[in-house]
Amino acid sequence: MRVVRGTFQGTGAVLYLGIGFMPRSIKLRGLTDATDLYQTLEFEKEMRSTAKGFEGLSLALTGDIHTKGLASDLATTAGISLYRGGDAADGTETYLIKDPHPNKVDKGVGAEITAWTSDVVASRSGHWNDVCSLTYPDTVGLGSIINISGKEYVCTTVTSNGEVAGEVILDVAAPSGNIGFLGGMYTYVQAPVGTIMPAGIKLSLLTVVNVNAELISFEAYDE
Repeated sequence: MRVVRGTFQGTGAVLYLGIGFMPRSIKLRGLTDATDLYQTLEFEKEMRSTAKGFEGLSLALTGDIHTKGLASDLATTAGISLYRGGDAADGTETYLIKDPHPNKVDKGVGAEITAWTSDVVASRSGHWNDVCSLTYPDTVGLGSIINISGKEYVCTTVTSNGEVAGEVILDVAAPSGNIGFLGGMYTYVQAPVGTIMPAGIKLSLLTVVNVNAELISFEAYDE
């Protein structure tokens, strides 16, 4: 069984997610919506045997299910369909692939990011030695993975470019040390122009789990 997981930035437009195969099932979740507490879109091949939910089932819930709960079964061209790949990417977010440059230490406008300085242990705060990138597809921020002296941490806050004392907060306090890896906020990003797209899915739903600029996670399976 193949399993692929990742994150991408919603666009509010039709997009193609190239994961390397056409999944038997896939689940997408919206993680940063300001209104809905829970957003999901699920699809499996068996759904194609009925017009009801042919391209998946979506669900959006606020914190109070009695106040708002919106579930939809998605017909053809409205949700998820399988994508065979083969298109040449146009360099926009229409075509997404696994980030070919996941380490962002040299993507800022300054020198390479190589050092972490711990500022306040109690607040888990610190900073790195130069500015990080805040520009898509190399955006560093909340959720970015950072490797400090061989140990992995997660950035829970990145204020500005992270090079000033206290601008970065980690999930666990880390002593000062060398930075070997600094990941982006998204593990799947726009494919460079001319990239031949791998197989995956076409996402036609323009709301719920594809709101522009919101963070989306996915989990895809193939037996």
